[in-house]
Amino acid sequence: MKKYNASIGGSIIFSKETDYHKVSTIISYLGYNEVEYQPYKNLQFNKQLRLTELEFREISDKEKEQLRSLLDKSQIIYADIILSATSQNIP
Repeated sequence: MKKYNASIGGSIIFSKETDYHKVSTIISYLGYNEVEYQPYKNLQFNKQLRLTELEFREISDKEKEQLRSLLDKSQIIYADIILSATSQNIP
């Protein structure tokens, strides 16, 4: 199957002060690069991937679930997680 270059990025919206180092460790563990951190507000992140068309369709939900699970296990309180995947080449 043909693989395409894709980018997935997002933001974790915090509802209160959070342990930045715990969140940063989780983001790094999942292979993301931090883009911007605003204390008491959010953390933005992204990563580049090579995906098939089918993988691309499912990636946002899978990544969001994985991130949500790790944040919950680490007892990090957040208001929302926003993720989106983009690619210029996938039909």
